[in-house]
Amino acid sequence: MHDGPQTLRLSGGAVLRAGSFDPEPLSLTGGLIGGTGGTEIDVAGHLVLPGIVDLRSSAWRAHLPSRPKPADVAGAVADGLASLARHGITTAWISAGWTRADACATPAMAEAVIAAIAGRGPSPVDIAARIEADTHLTDTTDRLIAVLRAGGIAHLSLVPLLALLIDIADQGPAARAAHARALGVPVRNLDAAIAEAQAAAPCVTRNVCRLAETCDAAGIGYSSTADKDAEEREYYRMIGARMADAPRTRSAAAAAAGMGDPVLLDAAQVIDSARHQSWVADGLIDALVSGNSPSSVLRAVLALQARDLMPLETAWALVSARPAAIMGLTDRGEIEPGRRADLVIVEAATGHVAATLSAGRVTAGHGSVARALAQAAGGRLAAE
Repeated sequence: MHDGPQTLRLSGGAVLRAGSFDPEPLSLTGGLIGGTGGTEIDVAGHLVLPGIVDLRSSAWRAHLPSRPKPADVAGAVADGLASLARHGITTAWISAGWTRADACATPAMAEAVIAAIAGRGPSPVDIAARIEADTHLTDTTDRLIAVLRAGGIAHLSLVPLLALLIDIADQGPAARAAHARALGVPVRNLDAAIAEAQAAAPCVTRNVCRLAETCDAAGIGYSSTADKDAEEREYYRMIGARMADAPRTRSAAAAAAGMGDPVLLDAAQVIDSARHQSWVADGLIDALVSGNSPSSVLRAVLALQARDLMPLETAWALVSARPAAIMGLTDRGEIEPGRRADLVIVEAATGHVAATLSAGRVTAGHGSVARALAQAAGGRLAAE
């Protein structure tokens, strides 16, 4: 990562401004969009786009050992952030699960993620913590409430994870065993979690209400995850969850959109799924998120363009302007004078990220453009 010079001037590329591509040069001064003159950087053959704003990233999980412990989390978070930067992501909510159904998402692991974020120095990505709380994990609610009240949490997602496991159990032993392997837990642990979910069912509504009340008092936004239908979306909205993350059905997505609640969808689902592509094309989705796959965001936007479902100029708002607005960040998401110089420079011919800039600093990249930016910053690119 390199500090940028006082002023850079990106010329020769196509700059996405005000919803269309503009060939005029773009100047960056003091980490912001704007200014005149400066060190000339030739970006011919490249698209200059607002940096990607990611409402849910769990890229850090891919960097954990096979038997993860809380002590492993800080290093995994650092590696995950480097991966986000390589794929053009400049702002992200880092997701930490709060359940016993997943070895990487226990309360102790979530607390370690929060500590790692709070304790980081300069970062290639502007980050905040997001918790995905299992609604059926009722015996740790007091502990979670204490975490929420302590500060440093940007968002809480209400996830009926153990309830989803009950559905898996109904599919038979083979499905149960496969899911246990995917979660990295023994089948007996999964069976115990399913039994726990069934026992906790009578307490779930009160548990959800307590978490919602805590978030309201602390000024933390909250959402529902994996709504199965319109009725479930309406239930969570009445509680106060004004965002729908990864709805399982079109009816749930449509209900949220009809009520004006933002709808998030995993970018990976858009790449190959005609069903999910239609949700985006029909205007039901407000933002695409990376989840476990940092590369999926750019690939999804390019897939929408390649299939003539949405022009790139329009699709890019799903990963920049709209998620920034959902986060309440007015200083990024679009290339306008005075906003943060958060940019991703993409090779027009290949769709590969050539360079990522966060507040005017080069955080990742490869090739001639990244090297020119690094040289202008007075150094060399550490890794390509």
